[in-house]
Amino acid sequence: MSSLREQEKRRIEEGLRRLREERLDLADAEDLQTFVESKKQESLDGGIALALGLILLGAGLIIYLTEKRGH
Repeated sequence: MSSLREQEKRRIEEGLRRLREERLDLADAEDLQTFVESKKQESLDGGIALALGLILLGAGLIIYLTEKRGH
């Protein structure tokens, strides 16, 4: 009888250990997803800033060249 209780106790402890590991894995996955999403947003923001900077640089160059040609 004692052996059955020990086996049941070990099974319960193993199940609890697995649940804790899965919970930790889920928390790690959520942290990773949040990190990846923030990096995607940063990358998108950086790309937009670069595009706007290039547009302004192009516009400035066009203005400079038209002014220079006019003189």
